[in-house]
Amino acid sequence: MDTVTRREAYILRCQNNLRQLYNSAMQYQDRKGNRSFPYNPEGSIAALQEMIDLDAEGLMAGMFVCPEGEETPADREPGGRGFRLSEETCSYEMVPKKIRVTDQKSVLMYDKAPRHGGGRNVLLADGTVRWVEEPEFQQLLEKTLGAKPPAKQ
Repeated sequence: MDTVTRREAYILRCQNNLRQLYNSAMQYQDRKGNRSFPYNPEGSIAALQEMIDLDAEGLMAGMFVCPEGEETPADREPGGRGFRLSEETCSYEMVPKKIRVTDQKSVLMYDKAPRHGGGRNVLLADGTVRWVEEPEFQQLLEKTLGAKPPAKQ
């Protein structure tokens, strides 16, 4: 497989991961009955972990890893129920803001680093997943947050 075809395949696999995570996020908000997607003031990993803790058997650790990322899927916890995410086992970020189902064009989740030829896959609150170049991603995120994104430490 040539490099371009491989990159396109990785982009599609990553987008499929984000679609699956969107379905889990929808189930999360439906079960919680609060019409909001997972949010945790402790950060993105904690918010994603809430989805896992609610539906551990329905989620696979590989869904949290972009095929072009350096991360590796988390191991199942003893007893086979659930797994714990970390920076090393998760390729995606949740926005650091509570997003409601009605915030249709808000960014919900995204590749935590530019990949896929310098761009990122972005999941919007309406379930749309698309690849965008880094400048457009920064604009989308800024619009969602209402300010410039927080700097990574």
